[in-house]
Amino acid sequence: MGLKVEVTTVAASKGSLDVVLKHQPNIKSGSQNVGSTDIDASFILIIK
Repeated sequence: MGLKVEVTTVAASKGSLDVVLKHQPNIKSGSQNVGSTDIDASFILIIK
């Protein structure tokens, strides 16, 4: 896929990181609500 994300934090925290990959053939409108979901994953994050 070639996706890269860099996140900078300023304080300790916890939460989740949600990743959704949509298959949008011929629907390149920029909307995240169209197409079928290929991946829907949630990762628990703890920043110390």
